[in-house]
Amino acid sequence: MQVINTNVSSLTAQRALSSTQEAQKTAMERLSSGTRINHAKDDAAGMSVASDMTSQIRTLNQAVRNSNDGISYVQTAEGALGEVSDMLQRIRELAVQADGGTLNSSQQDYIDMEVDALGVEIGNVVSNTKYNGIKVFTSGQQTLQAGWDDSDTINIGVAVGLSANLAVAIGFSATAGVADASNLSLSSIDTAMEKVNEARSTLGAQHNRLEHNASNLMNVSENLSAARSRILDTDFAAETAELARTNVLQQAGMAMLSQANVSSQNVLSLLGK
Repeated sequence: MQVINTNVSSLTAQRALSSTQEAQKTAMERLSSGTRINHAKDDAAGMSVASDMTSQIRTLNQAVRNSNDGISYVQTAEGALGEVSDMLQRIRELAVQADGGTLNSSQQDYIDMEVDALGVEIGNVVSNTKYNGIKVFTSGQQTLQAGWDDSDTINIGVAVGLSANLAVAIGFSATAGVADASNLSLSSIDTAMEKVNEARSTLGAQHNRLEHNASNLMNVSENLSAARSRILDTDFAAETAELARTNVLQQAGMAMLSQANVSSQNVLSLLGK
């Protein structure tokens, strides 16, 4: 039956063409953005999961940066203690030389001057070594966020009191130095060296832990990124094929819509006869 009041064929063609154009728009959007999910309507559950993963990835990446900053902090402290250890070894050497019994008073004074200078410098290094404005030996341990949860923290640095412990061990202050090298106790110097070695061991353990933590976090972040990619990223092969399919359907739909409108015109032509 031919009718002119309602062109059902045209309406059907319009609906099919609209659906095709929407699919074509989606394919073009995915190809241009590189993202499969550009709106919640594309995949609401997938968008939620991908958003959570993005939050985790960004947090983990920042925790990696925190760990690397912590490594730099620890390396600064360990390097300073390496210098302190060298100076303590020199002080011990000079103390033994001062007790040789064959030096005159002037030579003894020269040794005392060097020991004094080394003692003051040890105090200076321990009191004033800084990383990013933080005094690494007198500010206590620092706590850094090293993971996803609040509890994922690592303490770095050495406890407050290293400077005082060294001062007691070898009898110097940061201003006065060491009074008399010949009166220094070798066992006291050894005690000071032991405290430095203990602190260096602590820092070394922290360094290793931070490196392993950063490596593990990068591994977790990498796998989360891969999982998010499978959810979120565009499959270019599939979307290119979809775009080609919708292009063909669009052309066919336009042709059918034109044909449907021609059918109505044909009915009108009958009225003119």
